[in-house]
Parts: sequence; C-alpha cells; structure tokens
Amino acid sequence: MHTFAIAALHFFQFLATILTLVSSQAIPGCTPTCNNITIHYPFGIGDERCYHNEGFKLVCSMDQDPPILYMNNPGYRVVKIKLVPRVVYLDTGFNQLLGDQNWPLKVLDDRFYRISAAQNVFVALGCGFKFSVSLPRAGGNASTCDSSCHPGYPNMTTDGTCSGNGCCCITVAEDSNSYVIKLDPLDEANSTLSAPRAMLNATFIVEKGEYWRRTEYAIPLQKHAATPESAPQMPTDTVVNWMLGNSSCAEAQKSGDFGCLSNNSDCHDDPPRGYGCQCQQGYIGNPYMPNGCQDIDECTQPDPPPCFGQCINTVGSYDCICPSGTDGNPRVKDGCAPSKLKISGLVIAIGVGSGIVILLFVLAAVVIRRKVRAQNAKRKKEYFFKQNRGLLLQQLVDKDIAERMIFSLEELEKATHSFDESRKLGGGGHGTVYKGM
Repeated sequence: MHTFAIAALHFFQFLATILTLVSSQAIPGCTPTCNNITIHYPFGIGDERCYHNEGFKLVCSMDQDPPILYMNNPGYRVVKIKLVPRVVYLDTGFNQLLGDQNWPLKVLDDRFYRISAAQNVFVALGCGFKFSVSLPRAGGNASTCDSSCHPGYPNMTTDGTCSGNGCCCITVAEDSNSYVIKLDPLDEANSTLSAPRAMLNATFIVEKGEYWRRTEYAIPLQKHAATPESAPQMPTDTVVNWMLGNSSCAEAQKSGDFGCLSNNSDCHDDPPRGYGCQCQQGYIGNPYMPNGCQDIDECTQPDPPPCFGQCINTVGSYDCICPSGTDGNPRVKDGCAPSKLKISGLVIAIGVGSGIVILLFVLAAVVIRRKVRAQNAKRKKEYFFKQNRGLLLQQLVDKDIAERMIFSLEELEKATHSFDESRKLGGGGHGTVYKGM
C-alpha cells in the first residue's frame, strides 16, 4: 500500500509537470489551442508576437463547428504540431488525377517546410495505369508503381490492401514541396483493362506511411476516395518537416533572428539547409521560447531511470546512490550491500561506548565509596564524642571557658610535640596526661 501511494504521488507530480509544460508552449497572452490542437511556438495565431514570422502564422477558423486550424488563410488544415521531431501534420486532401500534373503544396514557404520523403507514402487509387512521382527538376529519378485492373475486382480497392490491384503506393527519395505526378496506361500484356491516356482517372493521397500500412486507417481513406458522397470525411495526415529558415545555426546567430531563445537549449543544423532547436539532455519543453526548457525530475517519471538505490534529482540530471549504511553499484539490482567500513565503525562505536559506560560505573563507585567512608567517620566521631563524655563537658563549662579549653587534635599534637613521651605526665581517670604549651 505504501509503495502504491509513492507511485501514485510520482505519477501526479509527472502529470502536473506535463500540464505545466503544455500550458507554456505558447507565448503568454496568445491562444494556446484551437479545437484541442496544441499550438507550439514558433507557430501562433493572432498578433505578430504570437508567431516567429509569417511562415508560422496559423488561423483558427470559427466558421465551422468545431473550429478548424489552418496553415495561414486560405491554407491546409492542421492536424497536429510537434516540436520533437519538428513536424506538422497537414490534411492535404484527396486529389483527382487526369493524366499529368504538378502537385505543389500551396501556401507553404519553401524556406521553412518540406514534405517528408521518409515518413510519407504516395497512394494512387484506381486501376489500369502506371503511377509515377518525381521532382520537377530535369533529370530527376521517378518513383513508380503499377495498378492493374482485373475482371471481378473493383476499379478502386476498399479492403485496406494496396498490392497493385485497384491501388498502388510508392515512396519518394527526397523532401520537397512540389512533385510531378504522372499516369501512363498499362500495356495490354500487363492488364486486362487498359485505357487510353486521355481517359485515365485516379485519386491520389499523400499519407503518413505508418498510418497507411494499418488496415484500420487505410479502409476509411479508400472508401472515402471511392464514394466521397456516402463515406464520412476522412482527413489525411501528410507529414511535413519544418525548420527555422534556410540558414545555419552560425548564420542565424549573427542575423539577429535566432530562434533558439530558451536557456538550456542547443541549435542543430538540418542539412541540406535550415536549422532547429532542442532542449538539452535533462530538460524538456519548448526551446523556441524564453525559459521554455525546464528541468526534468527524473526520479518522479512514470518510467524512472535505472536506479535501485536512492534517486536524487539534480539540475539537468540526477544522482543514484546507495542508501546509508550500504555501498556498491546502485544502478543494478541488489547492487548495494552492507558497508564493511560502516560495520567496522559500528563495532568501534560500540566498543568506545561500552568503555565510557564502564568508566562512568567506576567513577560512580569511587564517589559512592568515599561518601560511605565519610559517613562512617562522622558516625564514629559522634560515637567517641559521646563515649568520652563530650556532652558533659559542653554542659559543665560555659561558652567562654569551652572556647579556651576545647582544642582540635592538630592543636594538641602541636602543643605536645606529637604526644612526645618526654611530655607524658602520667595517667588520669580519662586517659594519659601530657604536658603541652
């Protein structure tokens, strides 16, 4: 129960940290969300101070319910914005192809945006054609795929597969915002239903490859392309890489328009051009905002670092130590063992403590013995005083006489030369009589 409570506390601390970081992704005073889409600076809507420059300006359209976030106005619908990695997901829609055409991403500034070649697939829905995608520059290599037509098969597949019958897909080799899309008829030998070039018709989409390869994502997209009137509207998730300008980190730092504004952030060049910012290791947040990178408390994470000892958070990192009284390697299970040095120290401490206790007992015994002997001597003195009729002497003489006649033992020893035999006069009723001066 105690362990569960600690784990729950750590989870809530982590959740509070995440909520704080999410709330701080936009410039203070600027709109942080649009229809539950978090707007991370350098993106922003509204005043100029809310976005880095015009290339990152967004529009939250209130004409629809719910509102829709666009890349500038008019532009593409924004599905998601991410800082790490630096990508924005756009709904580039379903595009009808009739022969050859260029497919540019309108509105997007080439200095800041590029279609991700690594994360997207180009999909052609239809049959009887060779589908090719290439860059507009001369001599660029084209990526191609064939989509055949077969009797008994639909002209556009809707079962989530894309194996070359009614659908084919390809990847491209280079990031760009503009591609040349071509449809060429298949030869009779390759298809039972080939068509003249002028009659070729297909729908193509650019979709995140990770989603497209999952049947549950592919089927709704295919159905919408086949029957857009009856199928529900399905947004595409085209992955677009973004960067801060087309200069290097060194050039940007000299220009006065440097985008890595947070302490504890680093700048990284993004070849072949552009740069981006990233929080340093041990920090999380938005590196494009002042104080946007905050320290991570590694010890309170739901998935903490490997530490089987005592985890101590530090600024930008953490320490892992063995508990008190143990030593070893706290980063491996059962790596902390009782310390031999601590055990020796404990033995020494016990020995010293025992010696002190014994010494105190000896001193106490000496003091008690002295007090007992003093009490015994006092009782003997009183006994002999009474035995030698000291009380009678005190009653017979007045004070003046008693002060002159009662002497201490030291005085008597001095007067008689320590009771010298030559001073001895004889014996009396109460003892030996000495002559004293």
